[in-house]
Amino acid sequence: MTLKYLTRFALAIVMMGMLLSSKCSKDPITVPPDPCAGITPFKADFVMLEEVGDTSFQVFDSAIINRFISFKAVGQYDSVKWEIGNSQNVFKKSSVSLYFNVLENRIPVKFTGYNTKGANCFPATPTVQTVTKYLTIVPETLAAAIGKFHGYNTDNPADTFTITLQRSPYDLYVKNLPKGCEGYFPSQGYTYYLLGVIAAQGFNGFVSKGTPAWLCGKLEARGYLVNKDTIMIHYKNWPLIKDRTPDSWFEYANDPVSKTFKGVRIR
Repeated sequence: MTLKYLTRFALAIVMMGMLLSSKCSKDPITVPPDPCAGITPFKADFVMLEEVGDTSFQVFDSAIINRFISFKAVGQYDSVKWEIGNSQNVFKKSSVSLYFNVLENRIPVKFTGYNTKGANCFPATPTVQTVTKYLTIVPETLAAAIGKFHGYNTDNPADTFTITLQRSPYDLYVKNLPKGCEGYFPSQGYTYYLLGVIAAQGFNGFVSKGTPAWLCGKLEARGYLVNKDTIMIHYKNWPLIKDRTPDSWFEYANDPVSKTFKGVRIR
């Protein structure tokens, strides 16, 4: 083979190499999908909720008597198991609701969750986990939300006032919400008592649904403790606009005034 042909042959080899290199550089590099992407280690947990009317308040350790308590699994599970108190019943739904009408201290609530998803990604994480919490049922008079709270509407922190949550033998009443409303409660005849606006009570909160506050309009409120001594109350007030006769029903504004009260316990 002459030098001329050797040169042409070498050039052809170089050109083929460049073409192949160019083609390979344009092909995408395929990366296999990560089977563990988006998967977090399994951790079993649940919440307890006290049902007050159409509202649920989270229970940390106590609830009042004669209430439904819901137990709800947090997260996704292959299956679950509940063992509550001394009952021989074992519940296997993600949510269980029970009615408690007996005072009792530290009822064990044992929740077992099963989840095999991610077992290959986190081999050290147990696929069966058990969590136990305790529930105490107390009388209405020991509810944490009862008391006096000094604070303000969040749209006007400089204007402070005190609201009171107090019980009669049978009901919970809210006083001075909105500010200046003692919540007169009419009796037979012309006598008015300063009982406050009636509300449905929970351990950590209360609910008042469009309840007449008589001389100062209607009140719809939902209050709850954010910690032991701080309360938040989201409320609407329909002010009184016309009194038909001294002993008749009152007329209220069509559009409510919406506020949020934040207060700290003073007693």
